[in-house]
Amino acid sequence: MARLHIFFYFFPVLFGFCLPFGGYVLSYIIVAWLLFSLFAINKTKWLSGLKQLPFVFSVLFFVVTVISAIWKGGPERWSSIEIKLSFIIFPYLFYCFNYPVSIVKRMLVAFVSGNFFAGLLLLIRGTYYALQNQPEYLTYSGFSNFIHTAYFALYLTLAGIIIVVYYPAWFKSNPQLLKFSWFMLAFFMICIFLCASKIGILGMFVAFIALSLHKMKSMLTIKKVLVLIGGVFVVLFFLVQLFPAIYYRFDNLLHLDISHLNKSSSESSEVRLLIWNECLAILKSNFIGGVGVGNANQTLYDFYKINGLIGALDHKLNAHNQFFQTAIGLGLFGLLPLSLLFFKGWQKTIKTNFILFLLTSLLFLNFLTESMLQAAAGVLFFSFFTNLFFNYNYESLTKQGS
Repeated sequence: MARLHIFFYFFPVLFGFCLPFGGYVLSYIIVAWLLFSLFAINKTKWLSGLKQLPFVFSVLFFVVTVISAIWKGGPERWSSIEIKLSFIIFPYLFYCFNYPVSIVKRMLVAFVSGNFFAGLLLLIRGTYYALQNQPEYLTYSGFSNFIHTAYFALYLTLAGIIIVVYYPAWFKSNPQLLKFSWFMLAFFMICIFLCASKIGILGMFVAFIALSLHKMKSMLTIKKVLVLIGGVFVVLFFLVQLFPAIYYRFDNLLHLDISHLNKSSSESSEVRLLIWNECLAILKSNFIGGVGVGNANQTLYDFYKINGLIGALDHKLNAHNQFFQTAIGLGLFGLLPLSLLFFKGWQKTIKTNFILFLLTSLLFLNFLTESMLQAAAGVLFFSFFTNLFFNYNYESLTKQGS
């Protein structure tokens, strides 16, 4: 392997490890990865990669973003282009280059390890503060110090999925590592509960129920399904007893009265319903072309002010739904390529590439309550892993001799 190729393969592995920690270091890693890609170009692979539909949809989404930002302007036009660069960078890096399967494995193992060390540091930090009579550092945003709680919970869920799906095949000759991986899986589940993100906890249960059904589909009976569902509720009950802060967050949702919403509220579930109502009002006259990607949030703030959404205005909240966020900024022109990416993530993958099917479903779930593509932690995760799993399925990553 040429020296420059070693560096080209090193940076995606480093990126996978550092992703759960967030921060500007990720930008420098991407720049280095791009730089060394210039020394690994294969013309045939490069040209074939440009023709792949997910590549085309991603680039189209980025182009629409650039056109909207330049044409309609707005206070966030340049930051919108900057954060959406991932939609052209990662398709280029994954579709236009060949990576040995061993390198892709290292990317995924590095990501799992990064989540473990990030969670461990956060747990140590939270425990330290808890001993100083500051228990709030062990739950929710006080716990997830590196990135947003919903995103960290999603990261941890994917790390757990990788362990369940790939580790038994990759490390079957290393029983000690396999045993430790199950410890990591349990640790990730605890950290997800400490994040106290409602969508994160829901996503975790959806993912692991789906995995259980997928792995046991040939042995399933009604009795086993009922036992599995009952087991989930039992685990949930005990975890709620251990982490009462989580109960209070879900309790607010269960007692939400959608007919009497408090416009001054900033409680996550209530304020989302208020915001989505404003999103619908904006889209009534801006559905085709949107208000401009650089004007989307300011338009929301203006509607909050006009209609008295004090809590949402005070916290400068975005749409908290990526489909609404995209539709407001880019209209149908942006919503269409984004939706086509989801369609490609689901198309025929439940049998041929289950992890891509599951990842796409989890991303869809998170898009319903978070504007994931407005934050670096969200857009980097989305672009890195969707493009990786578009190119590598279970068979290619577990074949003998890889």
